[in-house]
This record gives sequence, structure tokens and C-alpha cells, in this order.
Amino acid sequence: MRFFRTGIFVLVVLLAGAAVGFAQTDAHDIDINITGFVVIDLSDDTTITLSVTAPVLPGDDPQGDTNNSKDLFYTVVTPVASPQKVSAQITAGGMPVGTDLQLVVDNMGTTSGTPTAVVTLDDLASHDIITAIASTASGRIAGAANAPRLNYTLVIDPATIVSTAAATTITVTFTIGP
Repeated sequence: MRFFRTGIFVLVVLLAGAAVGFAQTDAHDIDINITGFVVIDLSDDTTITLSVTAPVLPGDDPQGDTNNSKDLFYTVVTPVASPQKVSAQITAGGMPVGTDLQLVVDNMGTTSGTPTAVVTLDDLASHDIITAIASTASGRIAGAANAPRLNYTLVIDPATIVSTAAATTITVTFTIGP
């Protein structure tokens, strides 16, 4: 009887091994394409109003408003050897005589890129505001710790300012690229 049980066990083991020996496999390749791209957006496109404020005490300079209500969102996928940058420029309208618009970026958080020092947008030239951007995503939450914040200051030169009855509208355009 013992011989019979051992024989059945050996037979079961051999059949199980034979079944495993008949397993088949197949495979295929998957091509993964990663193309470089850059996209940019503002937290909102509403108009900012900056005004000149009269001084509290006569003889003091008038003051220009400040505004930091806009965040800049961007996503970059780029080779390491091709860092990107964000530039800003006035693309429509012009600054009133005696005024300049200063812009500085802060609140970079974990977002890739290096903000430049304060830039003055007083002409139609393009000014770099963030450089050395590697592959990154800034996030889409306005006011969050990782979205770069745009800080505008209206600078007044009291010696050259010219009063205007009508408001002046300018358009500031942001561009991301090499």
C-alpha cells in the first residue's frame, strides 16, 4: 500500500511539472514618446487697477498702488540642457508720463525657476522675470505656496508726472520659452 501511495504522489508531481513545462509567453514593445512643451496661464485675466494716491502730508510724494492678486501657472517638460524662461512686456498701450510699472515675482515655493530682481515695464521691450526653468509644474491653486506670485508697483516720479483725466489701459503679456 505504501508503494502505491508513493507511486501516485510521484505521478501527481510529474504531471504537475509537465503542465508547467507547457506554459507559453509572448511580449510586445511599447514606445514612449515624451515631447517637450511649455504652457502658461494666469490665475485670472481680470483687470488690475492701480491708482496714484495723494500724500497724507503736503510736500510728500504721491504714492502709487501695489497689487499682488495674480499667480502665474506653468508646466514645462524640457531637456535638462534647454532651460526655459518667463518674460513680461507691455504689448498694448503705454505708461503715462511720470510713471513706471515695476514687477517682481515671489512665492516660488517648490516650482522650478529663478525669479529675477525687480523689472521695470516702462517700454515695449521684453523683460525676463523667471529664468532657469527645468521640467516642472507650478500647480493650479491660486495663492498656494508653489505658484509664483506677481507683485506690481506703480512708481511715481512727481517731477515729471502729468495728470490725465482718463484712465490709461496697458496690456502686460507673459511669454514662456527658451
